[in-house]
Amino acid sequence: MANNLALRPQVWTLGPWFFSKLDCQNRLPHLGSMAMTKASKKNSVFVFFYAIFVLAFIYFFPRAIVSLFGQESPWSSYFYQYGLGSLFFVTGIILITKTKGLRVSRGHDRKWLRYMWVGLACYAAIHAWWILLALHYPVKGGI
Repeated sequence: MANNLALRPQVWTLGPWFFSKLDCQNRLPHLGSMAMTKASKKNSVFVFFYAIFVLAFIYFFPRAIVSLFGQESPWSSYFYQYGLGSLFFVTGIILITKTKGLRVSRGHDRKWLRYMWVGLACYAAIHAWWILLALHYPVKGGI
């Protein structure tokens, strides 16, 4: 089998990292059945309203945070970072779920989805802990 692959002519389109569809199907048969599908109207309406929500959130969320905590508070930057970051995190999760790159029905994918959510929560908790320590236990330089 290795000899047959070596004897086949290779067709390069834009460089060695892009090979043709025929060559890809010969070398990677499990990728040959992947086909692009058209977006349905239902998805288009969802994407439109989600985009409107994201734009409104990006506009109003920082203003609400500054009015609640003030511009100089370390918590305003924390909530801004994790508020907008969580929005983009959820958008990424929706995208990989809609494109079936992540299927919650598979146990392995469900485990990694759990790891991603727990990782985000742990990272946010550690960051909050550092802010609390910085506010309540200031360190003087030169010690």
